[in-house]
Amino acid sequence: MITDKTAATYVRVSTGLQETTTQDDQCFRYCEFKKQSDSAFKDPEPYEDTDVSGSIAFAKRPGAGRLLQAVQREEISHIIVAKLDRLGRSAEDILRVVRICENHHTVIHFTDLGGDIITTGGSAGKMVVTMMAAFAEFERDRIKERILDRMRSKREQTTIPGSWGERCGTIPYGWQAVDTERINARGKIIQELIIEPNEQRTLQTLIIQRYGSNATVEEGHIVPSIIGRPPSYSKLAQWLNQQGISNKSGTPWSQGSVAHVLDNTYTRKTIERFANEDQLAA
Repeated sequence: MITDKTAATYVRVSTGLQETTTQDDQCFRYCEFKKQSDSAFKDPEPYEDTDVSGSIAFAKRPGAGRLLQAVQREEISHIIVAKLDRLGRSAEDILRVVRICENHHTVIHFTDLGGDIITTGGSAGKMVVTMMAAFAEFERDRIKERILDRMRSKREQTTIPGSWGERCGTIPYGWQAVDTERINARGKIIQELIIEPNEQRTLQTLIIQRYGSNATVEEGHIVPSIIGRPPSYSKLAQWLNQQGISNKSGTPWSQGSVAHVLDNTYTRKTIERFANEDQLAA
């Protein structure tokens, strides 16, 4: 247990295959330099999160959660982080952490913020962190939009009768991939998706049970028509397994696999396509 206010280092990697070595080195070298003028940096308390996405709120990560608790107990005077995105990927979450630290007199030090060292110890530093967090989130959102636009464009490119568009990623339940005569930039054959009849019947049965036969899609969200409480994903998985119906990988259904099948782009397109027809209810 920490008895006096001290510094703490925080490192994070998104997958178990990554290492924290570079972040550890940056934080250690910074503490070695700072301890010459501040004894709090002499033996920093290490905190880390491995295999944890930056999209998860700081307070909900195991290591970061313990760090925040130590801050709130007034045990931490400084937090040393290598880069802004190690703290978080949401501007709102980053600024929430900054405010908590400020309320408990804890300064956050970023050892590499655009190549410079920035701290939240002064108004200028806090302003820079706020601006960079906002711009970083803006850029990530732009990248997501470009990826989604490209995927949407691919799905609209069809050369095969009955095609639902070019395959993007894994093959969704209810469809099968067939080769086209087109080649992509990497020299691979482009595939398009067509309906897999048996899976499609199962999918439409699941849609009716979960959302009702007159479900619609508004602003990208499924609007159920079912009256009363719909069956849970667990109940639907149990029903599928009792019927001897396996999922795409040939394994039994689970709550998560049913949820994934019932809430994805292609399921929403199915509901949109048949919203005003009798096919869903057939």
